[in-house]
Amino acid sequence: MIISRTPYRISFFGGGTDYPAWYTKHGGAVLATTIDKYCYITCRYLPPFFEHKCRRSGMGSSSAFTVGLLNALYALKGYMPTKHQLAMESIHIEQNMIKETVGSQDQALAAYGGFNHIQFKPNNEISVRPVIMTAERARELNSYFMLFYTGIIRTAATIADSYVNDIESRKRQLRIMKDLVDESLSLLNNNSDLSGFGELMHEAWQAKRSLSTSISNSHVDEIYNLAINAGAIGGKITGAGGGGFMLLFVPPELQTKVKVALKKLIHVPFKFNSEGSQIIYYSHEEDYSNQEQERSGQKILPFQELSNISNKEARLSTKAKTTKSKNAQIPAAASTF
Repeated sequence: MIISRTPYRISFFGGGTDYPAWYTKHGGAVLATTIDKYCYITCRYLPPFFEHKCRRSGMGSSSAFTVGLLNALYALKGYMPTKHQLAMESIHIEQNMIKETVGSQDQALAAYGGFNHIQFKPNNEISVRPVIMTAERARELNSYFMLFYTGIIRTAATIADSYVNDIESRKRQLRIMKDLVDESLSLLNNNSDLSGFGELMHEAWQAKRSLSTSISNSHVDEIYNLAINAGAIGGKITGAGGGGFMLLFVPPELQTKVKVALKKLIHVPFKFNSEGSQIIYYSHEEDYSNQEQERSGQKILPFQELSNISNKEARLSTKAKTTKSKNAQIPAAASTF
């Protein structure tokens, strides 16, 4: 039995520049972190007592699921892949095999974990470098963030299609978004007032929402404006846009006011996470391969629901009573003795 745990992520700057259609020509960069919310996946070889051969179970973003599933399957085979291997193979699965319109930051973050500066190079190389901060600085930065669920369900790939297919026409916005990665890193490294981080997030959101009319909508804009009016300095929709979660940068003393303003939304507290996809449970089980081989030559009765058996027995019982009743009504033949 294998259980993998893979963290979700939030991206601060550079989202959009991690699509191959962009970074293979211009390069890209992202500043993002994983958080203490996870996708759990269980994986095992089923013993020969099931009519099916496999079962898939898990939830979460596609990339966290892909990385976690791949990690679990490797563990099932007795192999421990590197973080780089997990990231690159998950990217290949999503972008080339499934052909989803997804970037490359989610897989890298899920595999590596932590608060990272990720660079995407034109030769398809991906560099993941942890951002160095004191524990106190990291806790202070974490204390400014609030995460709310917008209540809007959307398919990220559909939103991404609205701007990735013609990404070259968005050069101005994407260059701004990439430059903001460097500015935010500089701000974190020189111990500047953290309110500047929120201001950069506001600038990045304005650039991101101009990529496509699908990235924001009246509902998202209303949420954002309510938060700004209540004291938020900046924010953004996480991921491709359109809905999902909204990340806000709010001074701690104003967070109660923002909660009141957004009281109809679900607030999700979180902390930065430093660990990538992990196997948190690994147990060798009994080898049933011999029994499985024997079973393959048998004709096994099909599995069926108990309710179907009960209904069948009830019908047979009713039929038997009806037959008995009919027989009782037929007069017995007169005896000749």
